[in-house]
Amino acid sequence: MRMVIAVVFSLVFIAVGGLFALADVTPNPVSQHWLAAAHATVEVKTWAFKTLIVICANSVTGFPKLQVTLIFILATWLAYVHVRWQPYYFQWMNHTRAGLYSMTAFVALMLNINGWWEHTLQHDTSLDLASKAARSATHAKLLSDLAVKLLPVALGLGAGVSWLRLNIAVKRALAKFRALGPVDAEAIPGLRDIHKFLDPYEVEIIARCCRWDGGRRTCMVAPRTYELMG
Repeated sequence: MRMVIAVVFSLVFIAVGGLFALADVTPNPVSQHWLAAAHATVEVKTWAFKTLIVICANSVTGFPKLQVTLIFILATWLAYVHVRWQPYYFQWMNHTRAGLYSMTAFVALMLNINGWWEHTLQHDTSLDLASKAARSATHAKLLSDLAVKLLPVALGLGAGVSWLRLNIAVKRALAKFRALGPVDAEAIPGLRDIHKFLDPYEVEIIARCCRWDGGRRTCMVAPRTYELMG
């Protein structure tokens, strides 16, 4: 009975948390709030991935290899959704979150390596218990030191990939529109005939460099994108 109650309340908590993540989004395109976002898709996915990580960490304890693998996949996906969809109008919020989640994914990778390393070690019949314990401690310390020392690298790598993804996508799309000119562009029936947008979110990301607020431009990407617009 207690298990049923725990599961029911957990589902209620997850549902309510997802609704709050969906509602706690400022979709105002000219908002100066750092967390103003174009849509709630990434927030809801982030909430779902974080919830699944907690569930894996607490409920899949009997399957350590599966547990660490799932945590690594979910943590990596957390970083990916921010790099892929760039939800926030303030571009450095996207890069910062991508970097922070890349740090989480890197730590999860170290945890994953240690889990499989430990599994291989424990099944090595050529070693006695004392040797296994010594090697296990050595491996754990090595991976812990690597995780701590390389965290800044993971942060910079995640933020750098996010920055490249945003700026390269914008430059490529705007260059195609500029090459056509406004008259020729209007004669083409669909945006995807000009540039192969992956989805509607991609169109919104490119459109951020063309926003106006009270008579002034509010370029959400970078000032140089105005030069690409011609």
